[in-house]
Amino acid sequence: MTSSPHIAILGAGPGGYVAAIRAAQLGARVTVIEREKLGGVCLNWGCIPSKALLSVVELGDKLKKAEDLGLILQAPATYDLARMVARKEKVVATLVKGIATLFKGWGIEQVTGQGVVKDARTLAVTLPDGAQREIHADAIVIATGSSWPNLPQFPIDGRQIVTSQQILDLTQVPASLAILGGGVEGASSPRCTAVLGRRLLSWS
Repeated sequence: MTSSPHIAILGAGPGGYVAAIRAAQLGARVTVIEREKLGGVCLNWGCIPSKALLSVVELGDKLKKAEDLGLILQAPATYDLARMVARKEKVVATLVKGIATLFKGWGIEQVTGQGVVKDARTLAVTLPDGAQREIHADAIVIATGSSWPNLPQFPIDGRQIVTSQQILDLTQVPASLAILGGGVEGASSPRCTAVLGRRLLSWS
């Protein structure tokens, strides 16, 4: 009987963690390397958190029509952005924990670190403490996703110029907001900002 093939997956976003679980289900020994959080951008800083915030905004929109539906409120509903962000964090944490549970259940090894492809069957990983580790596998899946560009003339400072990740953690809405890009995060931020009563410009 031949031993199970070993598959190493670089990146634990929607592509990486799904591939890992499926490979394990098919009998492979799987190692996943991720430098940040399980679930990648979509789960931690994109689709899921932005939808968690939008769900509150959508509920607020419905409450504005409550009287027409026969529901009498004592006062108009207001938004507490700090609490919205705290709820968003709980939603994300629960789903990330769910992926970790699936990994454990299927015997998938999770390695936290920065991985680099050394050759066709080897990944060199820098662990959080600076130590080096090499992972040898029969096959490598590259699922590193993408990230925003850091333009030299517009350096990201986390205050005036923020990323789609950083804006989801703001607890105060800026007086005005210019958004470059019309993807999931770019499209969600304008709606939240507009409903919360702020002026915005958007380019895609």
